[in-house]
Amino acid sequence: MATLQEKTDKLKEHLRELGSVVVAFSAGVDSALLLKVAHDTLGDKCIAVTAKHPTFFSSDFEMSQEFCRDEGIEHIILEKDTLADKKVRENSKLRCYYCKLLLMQGLLDVAKERGIPYVIDGTNVDDKGDYRPGMKALAELKIISPLLEAGFHKNDVRDLAKELGLQVWNKPENACLATRIPYGEEITVPKLQMIEQGEEKIKEFVTGHVRVRMRGKDAKIEVDAKEISRIMKNDVMSEVIDHLTGLGFEGVELDIMGYRRGG
Repeated sequence: MATLQEKTDKLKEHLRELGSVVVAFSAGVDSALLLKVAHDTLGDKCIAVTAKHPTFFSSDFEMSQEFCRDEGIEHIILEKDTLADKKVRENSKLRCYYCKLLLMQGLLDVAKERGIPYVIDGTNVDDKGDYRPGMKALAELKIISPLLEAGFHKNDVRDLAKELGLQVWNKPENACLATRIPYGEEITVPKLQMIEQGEEKIKEFVTGHVRVRMRGKDAKIEVDAKEISRIMKNDVMSEVIDHLTGLGFEGVELDIMGYRRGG
């Protein structure tokens, strides 16, 4: 099995072979690590593009700007109203595929305008084990995933990010806001805003994963199992419930089994 150093060397070698890249930057740990290594390796032949769209967290957008500013990386903001597409808005099980097509095509257009031959993203080996229809879009558009090709698992990504001093090295995974709405239920901006504002409130009290899953007019809260006792404190839960009902949720439920992917 390859060591982290061997994987890192392979990653850098691949980036040098590409020569000039646009990095799809979401401010998650995977894309942040890829962007850091790509910029360190290629300098100004690497630029970051962040697609700002309705299902993207405002806090992650702000983090993407701060990261690029601190690292001295050219950062382009791509405004994309993905909900204007009926296939995204209807929220079928292929929603992620249609959304990813729109976003990545936008990045390819930016790359073409700048004369940059490749768009790369932060997909890693562990992503292949999940249900990710968006990966089909990446393959169709020939988006390159250097971390995947270099053999990086999620723990490798976090280890190298920590070694490089990236503050996001232990940032919890945070799928887009649309994943909180059940398949088949229409995605709207007001629903996304309710979910985002609800999760931001809960993050005042707990660390780790936080999900406010919309179930009709109700909210189901998920936090990491170790954080459940903290959120169940009477004063905390009361404040959370008041906040969520104030946003428009009619009922609030706490999942005592704790956060689980796709829960």
